[in-house]
Amino acid sequence: MNSVNLVMLLGRLTRGPELRSTPSGATVCQMGLALNRPWTWPPARRSRSTGVQQAAGCSDAPGLCPAPGAPGVDRGVQPC
Repeated sequence: MNSVNLVMLLGRLTRGPELRSTPSGATVCQMGLALNRPWTWPPARRSRSTGVQQAAGCSDAPGLCPAPGAPGVDRGVQPC
């Protein structure tokens, strides 16, 4: 492995998390997160865009999938 990247996503749920199991027994969690991306350009002019990211994770560790919440609830996703 040449490099390792660690990503933490903070956003609002677009739908409730879905917890599934593969035939081999691994747990998979899928969810949609709405993320804001602020930037400033030209200087002193602020802008912001919103995008939706589909996040999925696989693990045998408990707590992979965040507690269920209604869409619009703030959630963070961090690898275990």
